[in-house]
Amino acid sequence: MCGHDMTICGGVPGRDQWYNAMPLYHGTGAISTSCSLLQGVTVAMAPKFSVSRFWNDIHDSESTYLIYVGGMARYPLNAPPRPLERKHKLSCAYGNGLRPDVWEKFQIRFNIPEIGEFFNSTEGIFSLLNYARGPFLKACVGHHGLILRSILHNVYIPVKIDYETVDIWRDPKNGFAENLL
Repeated sequence: MCGHDMTICGGVPGRDQWYNAMPLYHGTGAISTSCSLLQGVTVAMAPKFSVSRFWNDIHDSESTYLIYVGGMARYPLNAPPRPLERKHKLSCAYGNGLRPDVWEKFQIRFNIPEIGEFFNSTEGIFSLLNYARGPFLKACVGHHGLILRSILHNVYIPVKIDYETVDIWRDPKNGFAENLL
């Protein structure tokens, strides 16, 4: 145990450590935590998310990564400044759903150098990742990069969507989808 009912699991001292205040029944909390532990990464787990304990837990656990869901990021931003909110070892916040109007404020106020935002985690065929260090990629929908786009060429083909029904748009004459490439 560490701090206020925080549990430290697995890993190797002196290496990266992830902080998770997400419930383990939530996909982001469960999958990120499980994958970290399976790779030998230490995870500090809070029993629940608490704005009043958030920065103390991150500081006390010496975590270098933070697992988040975008809605969670708004709470520390709306709270009054805390003494430890910039005195931590975080190098990255990793999660999904960080709104564009929150992204930069969260990163700057709390001195978090990198944001690893993923998309399509549950409902998609494959995930997209935006690992951003600076303003160029902030708040962008994830991308595959040149190598994965080359590998997936003619495998995953973007097609036009019918915005009324949110289905694939089909040409009324022949019933085929319209390729956007």
